[in-house]
Amino acid sequence: MRGEQEPLLQPGRSGEGRARPRLTRRVCLDALGGVIMVAFVCSLLIWHMREEGTEKQLLKAWHEKKNMFLGNEESSDLVNSKVAPCDDFYQYACGAFLEQSLPPDHDEWLYAFDGAKARIADRMHEVLSSVDDDAGVLFRSCMDQKAIEAAGIVPMRPYMTLAARATTNASFVSAVAKLHSMNSKAFFEWSVGADADSATQVLYLEQGGLTLPHYRYYLPHSNSTYVASLKKLVQKVMGLLGFSARDAARAAKSVIEIETHLATFHLSSAQEETVNSLPPLSFHQVATGMSDAGGFDWFSFFKGIGIDPTLLSSQEKLVRVLDVAYFQKLAAFLAAKPPAYFRWYLTWKFQDALIGHLGHVFQTADLHFRHELYGIQKDPPRWKICLHTLNLFLPDTVGAVYRNILDKAARRLHPDEPGGVEARAKWLLSELKLQFTDIIAKSAWMSPSSRQVASTKLADMKMEVGGPDYIAPLDFQVETDGWFNNSVNIAHSLITHQVGKVGTVLARSDWGKELGPMSVNAFYNIHSNALFIPAAMLQRPFLSTEGFGHLSPEDFGSLGGLAGHEMSHGFDNVGRMFGPDNPHLPEMVIKSWWDPKTVAEYKRRANCVSGYYSTYHQDGKAVPGNKTLEEDLADMGGLHIAYSAMLAHRRRHGEPAGEFHSQDARKAFFTTWAQTWCHLATPLMRTNALLTNPHAPPSIRVNAALSQFTPFAEAFECKPQTPMHKNLGVECSIW
Repeated sequence: MRGEQEPLLQPGRSGEGRARPRLTRRVCLDALGGVIMVAFVCSLLIWHMREEGTEKQLLKAWHEKKNMFLGNEESSDLVNSKVAPCDDFYQYACGAFLEQSLPPDHDEWLYAFDGAKARIADRMHEVLSSVDDDAGVLFRSCMDQKAIEAAGIVPMRPYMTLAARATTNASFVSAVAKLHSMNSKAFFEWSVGADADSATQVLYLEQGGLTLPHYRYYLPHSNSTYVASLKKLVQKVMGLLGFSARDAARAAKSVIEIETHLATFHLSSAQEETVNSLPPLSFHQVATGMSDAGGFDWFSFFKGIGIDPTLLSSQEKLVRVLDVAYFQKLAAFLAAKPPAYFRWYLTWKFQDALIGHLGHVFQTADLHFRHELYGIQKDPPRWKICLHTLNLFLPDTVGAVYRNILDKAARRLHPDEPGGVEARAKWLLSELKLQFTDIIAKSAWMSPSSRQVASTKLADMKMEVGGPDYIAPLDFQVETDGWFNNSVNIAHSLITHQVGKVGTVLARSDWGKELGPMSVNAFYNIHSNALFIPAAMLQRPFLSTEGFGHLSPEDFGSLGGLAGHEMSHGFDNVGRMFGPDNPHLPEMVIKSWWDPKTVAEYKRRANCVSGYYSTYHQDGKAVPGNKTLEEDLADMGGLHIAYSAMLAHRRRHGEPAGEFHSQDARKAFFTTWAQTWCHLATPLMRTNALLTNPHAPPSIRVNAALSQFTPFAEAFECKPQTPMHKNLGVECSIW
């Protein structure tokens, strides 16, 4: 999934970001849980003030008692051999892991691969505690809890004043622009990215403005306890800011009233898929058209977030308005109310953006809210919060330190291996690419012309491994003892970077600001036809770091399956519409590249996949196969690509194929592939994920894909019509 802008160093509770308009695919392991990840990041970025003594002992006891599942990626340790593989392969591959309870510092969710994150975090904690570069100074300023407590609510006062003085149209727009320049989404959201109908990157406007994860939470038929919890949080926080009990109650009522109005304006997922957005327009067209519809001055807003004045007067088509019906209703709503009506909403949005940088009492209030929303019991240690914060918002800066650590280790451990583990990963990617080329060539359901276009696109797919080659210096002065100011400056820097991309061409090697070398993640950019594998993925359980002369079945099953998943996004129900228009330009353009007969067969197969996944249920609720289709197709495609590449690997290199063709090797591949999704979560998290996540639940990702893959049934000798070998009588797959 695409990484969106996040509220000021606190991704918070909103799960509204969507990849739909930008069509950029990202299946990052950090985002595999969808809203689960959103909540996890929130919990990471809220202070944890009780790190000492009891907690450390509790964590130590948990890890000793639970056989160190965090950090132990031995495949056999996760397996429950009491479960028959042909009955429920997810329970077989992950069963021993699933028997564990969530550890104290993972109250909401846990993946089996979290050991990789833990190793990175422990090493970076040690390094950043002493290095004198910007990353180290920022980390230590974040760790200075004494200074943050001493500052109290003083840093918040300018923003409270700004909200209180927003009593005219001009001051109101100025306050909204200030919020957005701090990466907080008041009333709506915006982002910058490549567009199918533009040669340059454009600014997207879309619905937003809510605190709860989904607009449905505000509607009458939803669970009212969520809204009640939010109201209680707002009232508590306003009291902590120094407002009277009467004003705090008034503020809470106002925030709920306004956000409920906004929620009724939101389009549903189905409407978003069917309602067309406006084509790219100029800033002048958008500002004039939307300002005429209501009292909000869009010219001033665009100027306030830093849009170049020359672009504001230009006729270049650089803005795409999504969710048009939402903005029509929003314009009428803003026009019907005086600016002062929104005082408490603005105050809350400033506070919600900055709560992660205030004292212990604010964190306690927010933790109580997240407990009611997600079941979260406590927050991680402060150092984890600071590390994750910096990696999330300054991935290049922090990632450069991590990559330097890896380079030194590689030279020490493998002095005779040029390129080290990054070269090994590129070798694996080349094997996948070669095999995918062969799969496309043998896809009889495609016409020769369509196969040629697909093959050309795959051949042109760029592979980026490790991280960006150039790290831009920070554009602000880092303060040694001012975390609040540092965090505000980071947010402003992010927005400046985003705004600066409007009207520019996306470089094929651009990693963006959402992902860096330290991210346990991977993604494919549909517009530049490029696949990105961060340095953090180049370790177990994703890629073995020994035996540089060969690639193992586990390498293909883990990193191979993930990379194959990303490759196949270039040819899913959205990716297939993008192809190379000019070999001298980096951008893919949207066009009907495949002939009608091929498209019709593709849709038939895709509809079969959608219908099949919809037959699965979690906690009594059906999986929305139409919503998860793109990721389901990628899961199935990545599985096929990686498995076929494993079998062809040694043949291609003139080595004996016995190890890779043996039944044990094939079982190892499938088990490793499945264990990528071994996952624990609270019931509330599972419910939220089913509502908002574009992926199917982990157990279904495994069982649905494998039950339609004949080589799996052959490897485990599953009889026809058993749960893991379902013959639907039709080709229910793409590749």
